[in-house]
Amino acid sequence: MIIDFVFGGDTFLETNSDAITALGHHFYEFSFLFDGAVTRFRRDTQNPTIVFKCADDYQPVQELNLRSYTSWLKEKYLTKGHDISFRAMVGLFSRIWPKSNVTNVRHPLHAVANQAASDCISTIIKIFDRYNEIDSASAAVTGKDSEKKALNTAFKYSIVERISKTQYSKNVVDLSVIQKEVDVIKNDIAKFSLNIREVVDRDLLDLKSQKDELLAKKLPLQANLQRTQRNLKENKFIKSAQFESLRDFFPSVNAERIAGIELFHSSLASVLKKELQENQRSLFAQLETIDTAISEIDTRISERLKNYDNPVALIERVSSLSQKWNKLRRENEYYTKRGDLDRELSDLMVELSNIKTSVLNDIQALINEEIAKIVKRIYGEESKAPHLTLHETNYSYQVTDDTGTGKAYSNLVVFDLAIFELSDLPILIHDSPLFKNVENTTVAKFISEYERFAKQSFISLDEIDKYGTAAAARLSALSVLKLDYTNVLYNKVWRRQEAN
Repeated sequence: MIIDFVFGGDTFLETNSDAITALGHHFYEFSFLFDGAVTRFRRDTQNPTIVFKCADDYQPVQELNLRSYTSWLKEKYLTKGHDISFRAMVGLFSRIWPKSNVTNVRHPLHAVANQAASDCISTIIKIFDRYNEIDSASAAVTGKDSEKKALNTAFKYSIVERISKTQYSKNVVDLSVIQKEVDVIKNDIAKFSLNIREVVDRDLLDLKSQKDELLAKKLPLQANLQRTQRNLKENKFIKSAQFESLRDFFPSVNAERIAGIELFHSSLASVLKKELQENQRSLFAQLETIDTAISEIDTRISERLKNYDNPVALIERVSSLSQKWNKLRRENEYYTKRGDLDRELSDLMVELSNIKTSVLNDIQALINEEIAKIVKRIYGEESKAPHLTLHETNYSYQVTDDTGTGKAYSNLVVFDLAIFELSDLPILIHDSPLFKNVENTTVAKFISEYERFAKQSFISLDEIDKYGTAAAARLSALSVLKLDYTNVLYNKVWRRQEAN
């Protein structure tokens, strides 16, 4: 975990806070050798967002924020630009307990368990430095999608009116009618200058037609209102006094039954009266709306008649046509634009999908081929290799015939070794829990695989003798740090004290 901290990670601060509690805030000094030159740094736990560049005696000489520091690491470790941060690349392959990427053996591209699979796909594309191939297509999709969202927002807040296909077709017809009338006015302006009546008459005819429609609606409403009012005035249920007269002629009549009938009629009449009153209020409201509209039309007719021999009528008509034309034209333009955006966005997404699928197929083939090579070296020619399948938004990594825990962890190590071989991944960190369930003979063979690389591999193993004499000898020769109860990492052993 300290090595990950040195490479800019923060997990140590989150999962190993017991060290800070026991020791207090402290710092770590470390150096890098690039092109024969040593550069020294210091990072402390109290202010971990700052890394100090140091002199030969580790005295701080320059303060760097964490982003600048990891950018420096990226510049030194990666030969090409890569559209990925240093931490995004190395953090995934720093499999250190208790990070979730140690135990999430079926999802080797997940840096954390809840990471979106689509983000994992983007990461592997960037690790293989292929993101530039899809970047422009992705930017085009994002831009077009932003245009679509902006237009939808304008529709949502009624900045522009959203119309249906039916309304669009109607607008086309109305625009044609307006255009024809305007053409007549333009082509025969002299005639209209001499005879304004023709324009006014046409306008009056439109208004008269609208008024006739309203009057046609008003007539049945008035008849309905009259019937309702008449029913409210009439009282048709039988009164008690009438029952008394009936008993004079028929003394044996059942008085209680008659009273029940009267009660039923009264209740029914009450319900009907409420319904009639509600209907009356509705009819009054509808008639009031129609009367208001008719009054407005009458006012407009009067104004037109005043201008019967006035050129203002022609001007108003042309202005009215112009306003209506602009409104309908804008509605249809936005309707067309919405359709164009949908089609363009769909085409761009298909193009992006095709490019991305092609890139992923290439990466998938490379990784699976390398995995197969490693598996053959570790397990033999007949062994089945796990298979990685990459899709645009998800992926899978599995072997069909062996679902054991040991093989699952072994497959995770194999996966990392394949990526280490194929990409510019600069370092690999594998903690001892990765090997707990793996067969000792397999771990021994993994040692040879790590040795194939000139790049840095940081491995933590327990009880190395169980891996065989040859493997133990190699591990001892390559060992940088060996810890036991005597040789401890810190000058204070707090866990043993807590246990006591």
